[in-house]
Amino acid sequence: MLSMHSRRTRCADSAQNSDTATLVGAHSARHPRRSRLAVAALFIAAATVLPACSSGGGGDNGEPNPRSEVTASGLNFTYPFNGQHDVLLDTQIVVNFDGTVTDSALASLALQVKPADADDDQYQPAELGVTFDRDAQQFNRKDNQFNPVRLNLDGALKPNSTYAVTATGDITVGNTTFRDGKPLFSFTTRPGEGRPANGDFQVTTVTPGEINPATQEPTVFTQFNAIRVILNEPVNPATVNENTFFVEDSNGNRVTDARLTALGRYIVFDPNEDLAPGDYTVSWTSDITSVFGKSLTEGSEPRTVLTLGNQPTDQTLIIEDGSSAQERVNLPDSLLSGLKVNNVNIDSQLIGSNDQPVLGPEDVPFSVSPPLRNRVATTLATPGTAGYGDVIPAVIPAGQKFQLKGLKLFLGGEEAGVETPIDSGPIDVNFINDVSVYLMANDYRNVVTPTAVQLRFDLGIGTLVTAALGSDPENFVIQQLANGVFNQSVLNIQGAGLAIPRGNGDLEIQTLGTFPINVNRTDNATVNFQLTLVLPANPDDAEVAGASDTQDSVGPVITARSPSACLYAFGSPLYDAFYTGAAPTAFPEPFCTNFQTAPGGQPLPPTQGGGLGVAVNSFPIESSPAIVFSSPIDPNTVNAQSIQLASSGGTPLTEDEVNYRVEGFSVVIDPVDLLAPDTDYTISLPNSRTENQLRDLDGNPLSDNAGGPGLTMNFRTEPQVATDSAPPLLGTLSPGIPCALETDNVGDSFVTGGDTAGNCVGSSTDNAAFNYPVFQSPVNVPVDAVLSKFVDASTIVLADGCLTAGSGEGNGVEGASVALQEMDGNGQCVGAVDADIALANPGDAQTRSFTIRPTDYLEQGTRYWIVVCGTEGDRCTGGSVPAGVIADLNGAAVNTDPLNGTGSTDSSTGTAGGPDIVMPFDAIAANNDYYTTQFTLPETDTNGNGRVDDGERLQPGNRALLSLEAGGIGALATIESPDRPDGKYANYLSLARPIAIREATSDCARVDAVQFGEGNTPNAGSAVGETPETCVPVSLLPGGITSLTGVEATATLAGAPLLTINTGRILLRFPNDQDANPTGTPNQTGYIVERCTGQFPGGVEYDFEPCFAASLNLVANAPDGENVTLDQQQFAANLVGPVTFEQNGRLVISLRNANQIELDATASLLGAPIPATATIEPAELTFQLVGNAVHGGRAFPNR
Repeated sequence: MLSMHSRRTRCADSAQNSDTATLVGAHSARHPRRSRLAVAALFIAAATVLPACSSGGGGDNGEPNPRSEVTASGLNFTYPFNGQHDVLLDTQIVVNFDGTVTDSALASLALQVKPADADDDQYQPAELGVTFDRDAQQFNRKDNQFNPVRLNLDGALKPNSTYAVTATGDITVGNTTFRDGKPLFSFTTRPGEGRPANGDFQVTTVTPGEINPATQEPTVFTQFNAIRVILNEPVNPATVNENTFFVEDSNGNRVTDARLTALGRYIVFDPNEDLAPGDYTVSWTSDITSVFGKSLTEGSEPRTVLTLGNQPTDQTLIIEDGSSAQERVNLPDSLLSGLKVNNVNIDSQLIGSNDQPVLGPEDVPFSVSPPLRNRVATTLATPGTAGYGDVIPAVIPAGQKFQLKGLKLFLGGEEAGVETPIDSGPIDVNFINDVSVYLMANDYRNVVTPTAVQLRFDLGIGTLVTAALGSDPENFVIQQLANGVFNQSVLNIQGAGLAIPRGNGDLEIQTLGTFPINVNRTDNATVNFQLTLVLPANPDDAEVAGASDTQDSVGPVITARSPSACLYAFGSPLYDAFYTGAAPTAFPEPFCTNFQTAPGGQPLPPTQGGGLGVAVNSFPIESSPAIVFSSPIDPNTVNAQSIQLASSGGTPLTEDEVNYRVEGFSVVIDPVDLLAPDTDYTISLPNSRTENQLRDLDGNPLSDNAGGPGLTMNFRTEPQVATDSAPPLLGTLSPGIPCALETDNVGDSFVTGGDTAGNCVGSSTDNAAFNYPVFQSPVNVPVDAVLSKFVDASTIVLADGCLTAGSGEGNGVEGASVALQEMDGNGQCVGAVDADIALANPGDAQTRSFTIRPTDYLEQGTRYWIVVCGTEGDRCTGGSVPAGVIADLNGAAVNTDPLNGTGSTDSSTGTAGGPDIVMPFDAIAANNDYYTTQFTLPETDTNGNGRVDDGERLQPGNRALLSLEAGGIGALATIESPDRPDGKYANYLSLARPIAIREATSDCARVDAVQFGEGNTPNAGSAVGETPETCVPVSLLPGGITSLTGVEATATLAGAPLLTINTGRILLRFPNDQDANPTGTPNQTGYIVERCTGQFPGGVEYDFEPCFAASLNLVANAPDGENVTLDQQQFAANLVGPVTFEQNGRLVISLRNANQIELDATASLLGAPIPATATIEPAELTFQLVGNAVHGGRAFPNR
């Protein structure tokens, strides 16, 4: 019997005795492919390459056994393939045996992990539940037997770990025995997505040419290969350019005609023309930085490019009509995995499990534009060329594509989830760089068939807009919206498979693999693909009637933009007048921006051909604009001439002032510096037929889109008014709450290892919710923080040791202002967690948000403290060097106790600093819930001082309209706003809220609590309608404070001023909801349901699909009051509104209050108290929570 780790039988490398690999210049044009050989001819040429060589013959490798005597080693195939690196943590795992797998053999298989310091083959059981799924069907093909076994895991693999599928007892399959303790195959996982490395920022792999650690063989590098570089943590793509990453030939000449792409942990360098054979050097400089601010360790790797040989062949791979179908159930089964072929499964908790079959010509009418494609051109290098050994390299040239069935999006999945309006056109899968393909002798079998196949490729994914604006405007808008949601790039995907000859001479190439995609920027879905292509024996078979060409003549158009004016529609006058019952952000861009007047100058209603007449007037200055197209754009055409960004009256920014990058079907425009505040900008895209015009990967030039944004787009940045500055405060800190904790007189305090966290310093003990328990957070969820204003990024410094309560090693980083500490059971610091800080806008000198990302998952069951240093007390004193404090651009320290004052009125002074924030949490098991932060956008209070300053722009989408009444002598007074005809006071919301979208459920009874009515127990009828059958719970985590600008009012009596009051900033936070919440956690909970129907008091009807509904308890504090006291008080807020996506893909929840809300205050006139009541009538609180931009914008790393 053969051992599983017997080496592949290699033929002698003819390169050692050949002079055919000669250097010609730095590069040469793509080969005019000389022939289109039939498969039979190809395999005659390859016959001496792929099989093990017989002794004494040409290419003899010294092994005594001829091919006819080679015995199969028990396996046909595995995924991941043996020695594969950078494996996704949620990968599919498949073992395919060449003999029948008995129950006893199955029971002896195990997934094991290698300890970090172990020797080869030293594995121990993985801490995962594993079940082995064996298909009852056994597949046979040309005397070969295929017996697939799938490993199903009850959790994710660990990052940066080597795993093996091993035999835990002797296993006999067919003629092969796998000995006890021996690995069948091994693979190594990638780092956790969006996490820093433990140590320096480094290149880990340059491919091709890297060595497979299991087989000790290098991958072949030939003329048509793209170069892919793998890093150990995510790169800041703005720092990757031709000066920081380059390829040189042996004469020092740089290869400049190439596509350079950087995303996540990958850099791809794809020459536009074939490289000439010869020696090259791949180099990178320390000017490349990671999103965590580290400089890349400078270095280089030598590579030798081998010739394609004298007869490279062009072929066409076919996705057969019989192997594609609209419905998965109609697809044949894969020989490799037992699953359906030509199917792509997309799975995450947020969107459920979705099967998307590959489409063939018969699945969609040919009237669809652009037409579907089911042919992929490929080129194979000459078999037997010097240096190839037993490998035939091939390439699938960039710019080709195929399509999948469109996706109907359900939050939580189709079976139990909530339907959304997203119903996409066909999913368009584009090869954005050249695909490296290798046909090779099978590591597991040492025989010619089935031949092993490995692929490495990069995709641009989007969805097609197949509906026509004129004939089907509703689906046209929906399909444009779907493209905004889904489009993205994915780099360095690794697939593997087998090339299996058929009886008719065709070559069937079955492959599978796994890769991640983003879902709404901050979540990841796992994509498992099973793709089967056929290389026909007769090349003419690839040209059968009805087959679609691999080329596309339809030019790209703009489908969406970020920033979008539609984000500013909610609460606007024409929206409120005509569209209150509709989702505001899903409108097409021209509808939102269009404004026409009727005779007499009055706005023309949208129902009569007008639009909403809104504009982008407060774009955050640290954000990056992005444009969404209908197909992926060729990066070679993206530059400062083809996309021009210019300020009002200024010249367009140069390529030294702005970076461009292509992500899926989008182009991000990333200014090097922050945008100027309060400034008009214009993005212009020339559409003349010039060399400076944008083109897609097929070379088609940009066209205009009557149903999308124009080729000229305007926006205005947010103002940053410098008057009446207040110190920054934390609007979000999660896990936890964004304030220093009051720990005195708290029983079972976390300070000594107890389980009570306490409450915010300054929180009233008379009318306060009971103390919070120590918080909980899954081991895979990082720490996120959002501030009320810009701070100096250099003051956010992570400690490398204990900052407080330390019995472990103290901090050694001077100026450290934050820490993530591991604690023991007595409340003593064991040490700092190995982690790094990333900003939402990496590389900038100022920021409003940061995240602490551990290098690895936290330890389940361990207590941790988040520490944010203040200016008082003696807690931030651990370590040998002075600690620091987060401070704004004027040096004002972060306000850690905002309930004692925020500086929003003239009398509220001395509010900078405060006690240290020490926030305890316990790490719980990892889960797949969707954790994100939703921002209150657009916001009015852009400088974060809690006031409405002259020069700030009022945003009706985040506003509360209050009416004021006074009692006592004040009842004789008039208190009305002179700024509004209705006499109400407008107050504006800001800051951000962390949320967690949970698994869909049928337990939806709490939705019935969302009632119309008055007071804290409204009961005047459901604001949702019927109790939904299914819903998606949304935890509104306690770690967010919402800021409401203060009420500044004057009471008059007989026209004379009686009293002027100013509440100052009102802070709204969540109390501990542990008793009311059936989950037993302190979180408030809202629900996404399929539909809400009703009528707001006042007669405004609504019908939202899908809908967010929540009955919330909120606590209000106004510590800055002048001549008025608003004591801490709790009130109910029942909120309802649409859940939707912007056309650019951004998740938006737009809410109004269903119940009447009242806040009580006491004014003071000559020392006499005057009671006053502020009332918010139903539908007069608008609250819009907006997720991260899908492309551009500002966001923490997630891949």
